[in-house]
Amino acid sequence: MRSSLSTLDTGSIGKGRLAEPAVAPARAGAGRAADIAEAARATSPVMAAGWRYSTQLNEQLTSAQQSLDFVDQLLRRLELLKSDLGRELGSRHIDREGLQERSADVNAQWAQREAKADGTLDGQLHFHVTGQARQRFTLRGMELASLTAGKAETLVLIGPERGSQPAVVTVGEGSEEKPLLQRLNRALAGMGLQAEVDEAGDLAFTVAESALERLRDGLMVRGEGIRFPAGAPQRVRLETEADPFRSPWQLDDHAGVRQSLQRVVGIIAQAQQARAAILSAIAEAEHSVARLSRMDEQSWARDFAGDFNARLNRQDAYAGYSELLPALTGISRYRVLSLLALR
Repeated sequence: MRSSLSTLDTGSIGKGRLAEPAVAPARAGAGRAADIAEAARATSPVMAAGWRYSTQLNEQLTSAQQSLDFVDQLLRRLELLKSDLGRELGSRHIDREGLQERSADVNAQWAQREAKADGTLDGQLHFHVTGQARQRFTLRGMELASLTAGKAETLVLIGPERGSQPAVVTVGEGSEEKPLLQRLNRALAGMGLQAEVDEAGDLAFTVAESALERLRDGLMVRGEGIRFPAGAPQRVRLETEADPFRSPWQLDDHAGVRQSLQRVVGIIAQAQQARAAILSAIAEAEHSVARLSRMDEQSWARDFAGDFNARLNRQDAYAGYSELLPALTGISRYRVLSLLALR
């Protein structure tokens, strides 16, 4: 299930074009995407029929170009900070003011992430081609071991939106991991939440970044006295992933500078991975725009119907769709067409 959702979110990130040097100049700006679209429209006689299916691809190209520019600028500042930190390690006295100025420049660039990356880069520098960056978090008391073992209990989760339907899910009594995740995702879909098992094997949840603070202040849970108290709902504590720039830089002495240097090296690696993902997504989107520009509406519909029919008639088709549909609640036809075109 996680792989299906990941595909919808990021396309084929990690495949395709190799990353260019980390601090290479950014490619042409957002206007380049419009130029590509205009050139394709001018050279194809069937563009008028197929163009509406690639409009959002063009928008995604623009957002990806903006994200690439943001990451390139961030990498330049990080490389300068890395150079200064390395130089200060070899000096007798630390130029604390100079390092503070350089680190403040890095932090100022990071503070513009949401505005400049158009929602395509999350707080961990993961790239989301659809522009819907999500924040991962854990819920205190809702650990995987606790929810799969012990007595059965019905949990009621109540979101911050007034009048919204609560999420009801039964846990415990030897639940296996996969069925538990399916039940959680069905119950939480209406609240915009998704449950998953993270790299460490722990139960985690994700929500759109824009909804995180509201959720942090208002998510409540009621149990039956086993894992959570019965009676009045209790506020549940969200613990989010650490922001790589949240903690202050240690610049007072050589030990602190060495620690900050190690931290910068780690962030640079994350930013380089994000850059490679962006370039791969740009290449795929450009290919899709070009392909759609040469395809008339009848051909598109025939290919789509054949592919959909083949998928629907697989032996495991119903099980796959029953897992996927709750996660797709609220996704418009327009967005689905754009995502399908990225394949």
